[in-house]
Amino acid sequence: MKRLLLSLIALCWLLIMLGAFVRLSDAGLGCPDWPTCYGHLYLPDEHHEIAAASQQFGQAVDPSRAFKEMLHRYVAGSLGLLLLVVVFGGWRTGWPRLPLLLPCIIVLGQALLGMWTVTEKLMPAVVTAHLLGGMLLLASLVWLGARSNTLPSSPSGSVSAGWLVAAVLLQIMLGGWVSSNYAGPACADFPLCQGELLHGNGLLQALDPARPLGLNSDGSIIRLEQLAAIHTLHRAGALLVLLCGLWQGLRLWQSRRQELALLLVALLAGQVLLGILNALWAQPLLLAVLHNGLAALLLALSVWLAARPAPIRENLHELAGPVIPAAPR
Repeated sequence: MKRLLLSLIALCWLLIMLGAFVRLSDAGLGCPDWPTCYGHLYLPDEHHEIAAASQQFGQAVDPSRAFKEMLHRYVAGSLGLLLLVVVFGGWRTGWPRLPLLLPCIIVLGQALLGMWTVTEKLMPAVVTAHLLGGMLLLASLVWLGARSNTLPSSPSGSVSAGWLVAAVLLQIMLGGWVSSNYAGPACADFPLCQGELLHGNGLLQALDPARPLGLNSDGSIIRLEQLAAIHTLHRAGALLVLLCGLWQGLRLWQSRRQELALLLVALLAGQVLLGILNALWAQPLLLAVLHNGLAALLLALSVWLAARPAPIRENLHELAGPVIPAAPR
């Protein structure tokens, strides 16, 4: 069961990066229907199948984009089957019920969001929710591992770890909004964006969850300054994550968990570096996908640190050092 759960966590992480690859390579609509692709459970490859599919759906079949989308769906289906095995085995072995059921609920929601991503033509709110759902699935699996004792016991469980989880989730949502609106190239410099530190003009319109891709809610085309405002908001969120992460790293260092503190700081530094390079180098596909993967690792580590709170007395003991017993009277 431990190996199965660890395999499931690894597969979920790979699926998050695969989803980022599909989204960032503009293959999100590689298949115009769901769950089939041009009416097939496999890619149409015969000439008559391609001609019939193009005529039926009113667009030319792009085999490369369709393959990426179908690969993502097949991997997601494999993850769902493996999750059922883990849930069934965990239920029989007495794992806690709520952490077992939560990933199942998230997977059902992810299936609906995957369908709506296609039917709603990459609506930013749906795409962002789909990304956030994948991250929440990873977080729920790490939480399940911590609660079922299949992962090593968390040494933290402090308030700072909880704040770090909240900050990382918020930043992932902001990053998803940047990606789903293709606002990454709106800021090609750093630390400024188009010569300014922050952009606020039209930000509220750009954050409207009901608007379609590329348009404002009134039907007007979204402006470059609005995309820059989305991008700079994401940069402000990165600063919040950095502060929360350094606070948690300091607590780990004080509690003699230097290796975890260094790992956390390394993930934070890697994310900041990838963010800067993505801005300066116009979002190379590899670096953009790695940015998503590193965000998932940072979330997983944060959830693990917060998943198994240690007793308050134990936390105080770690911070204050060993207690010297009083001499007998």
